[in-house]
Amino acid sequence: MANFFNSDKGEKWGFAIFFTILTALINGLDLYAGNGLVQLDLWQAIQESKWNNIAFFPFRAVGGVFSLILFLFILWSFSSQLESAMGSMKFLAYLLSGYLFLALGTIFFPISASHITFSIWAAIAWSEPDTEILFLFILPVKIKWLFALVSFVFFISIAFVAYETMSFYPFVSFVLVYLNFFIFHAKEISQRLAKT
Repeated sequence: MANFFNSDKGEKWGFAIFFTILTALINGLDLYAGNGLVQLDLWQAIQESKWNNIAFFPFRAVGGVFSLILFLFILWSFSSQLESAMGSMKFLAYLLSGYLFLALGTIFFPISASHITFSIWAAIAWSEPDTEILFLFILPVKIKWLFALVSFVFFISIAFVAYETMSFYPFVSFVLVYLNFFIFHAKEISQRLAKT
């Protein structure tokens, strides 16, 4: 193992499926216990020393049962594709840094760990932009356009919250959601921009 982060591409240790199963178990237990899928304010949990909420933050999804199933499907399918493309160790570093930036983002604006999918989508849309997926299981759409649409809707929702609260903090959270993508792909982004 010469270099920890430059393992052979295609080497899979199963981190994507591990994170997906752990997310399903934790959220399933929350639903079973009657807690529901609630938005977690990580900063408030730290101040109140609710360590179970802090420890399980990376695995908490928001919404109902349908949104949890959709989140798990997206997490599993795109994460396993990204793990194959990056290699397991680099993917693990990418995922953990994404969760770290999400945790920092909750200081400014309450976002959930399900926003990690935006960072994963960004990496897939960047590395394989012409990959087609079936939107709503019917319409074939290139992933780059679906990612652009979802990011635009996310940005508009953040802009509305920023306007209502008269604060720029929601925009800081928006940047932190994508920060690990820009850190891990900075060299490729600068090379691609230099060509244009």
